[in-house]
Amino acid sequence: MVLYSLKPRAAALVLFAATLLGSFSRCIALHEAASISPFLGAGLSDPLSQSRLVHTRSAERVRISRAVESLPTMRLRGGFMGCCFAPSAATECEEPENGENGEVKPRVVFVLGGPGSGKGTHCGKMCEEYEGIMHLSAGDLLRAEKQSGSKDGAMIDQYMKEGKIIPVQLTARLLLRAIQSNSDRFHLFLVDGFPRDMQNLDGWRRIVGPKAEVAFMLFLECDKQVMLDRLLQRGKTSGRIDDNRASILKRFEVYESSTKHVVGHFESSNKLQRVKSEGSKAQVFERVRQAFAPLRQEMGLRKRWRKRLVISGVGAVALLGMAAAALK
Repeated sequence: MVLYSLKPRAAALVLFAATLLGSFSRCIALHEAASISPFLGAGLSDPLSQSRLVHTRSAERVRISRAVESLPTMRLRGGFMGCCFAPSAATECEEPENGENGEVKPRVVFVLGGPGSGKGTHCGKMCEEYEGIMHLSAGDLLRAEKQSGSKDGAMIDQYMKEGKIIPVQLTARLLLRAIQSNSDRFHLFLVDGFPRDMQNLDGWRRIVGPKAEVAFMLFLECDKQVMLDRLLQRGKTSGRIDDNRASILKRFEVYESSTKHVVGHFESSNKLQRVKSEGSKAQVFERVRQAFAPLRQEMGLRKRWRKRLVISGVGAVALLGMAAAALK
């Protein structure tokens, strides 16, 4: 009766806003369904428990997705005023393809580039933008293990004190451990700064082998002067002893001589994505996003719900404001 007494335009806006809020509620419910997995049985390490966990997640997601089907939704292909409409529950609740024993095989992208090319920056931005992605820095893992006081940490500390190269088997083992311990929450791992040469790649194959699938290598190309300027700027606040001109130039030489063969290997295998990392951070990140687009589509990686729900909420509030104004 209330809608019948309103002007046609005002009534239409009220109905549109109400339906959109229903879609907003549906988005929240679907997000809860997708968020179950990280908190079910955290810490399970034996294969049998992990296999049961996969099936439990699937059952829970299907149960919630069916319940969500009864919520109002809006089947529109586009957005309106920055709104994001909920896709079907079947699309949101698809499970990644499982490997043997019901386990999902993790995917890996190696990220290489010169010092200051933006490897860590853009790996971090990909993790902020999309769900299911984890950034692993080989250097950070080694430093963390060194500080842990473990047997491997003591070995790393000894190698560093003696100025020796840390065995690739140790680095690959740390990467594998990080991947396996987080594969219940993440399906794509961005490995930053590894492999630096063919010896690193051979060590990866021996230690990791078929336990993870390498999708491609992302290679960030950048002019030396641009990288030098970035590192000198970073050195003002980073506290790193190697962020000085002499050390940086030496790192450039080592990088060029060691990585060209492994980059050439991935290029000859049609598994290399070159991205120009010159320009603003936003410009470079857009190129990185485009390089990942086919893999993101294949794996069904979606933007983080926090951003999508905020956009939907803002759109719904704006529409309700317009409807209220039309009633005056």
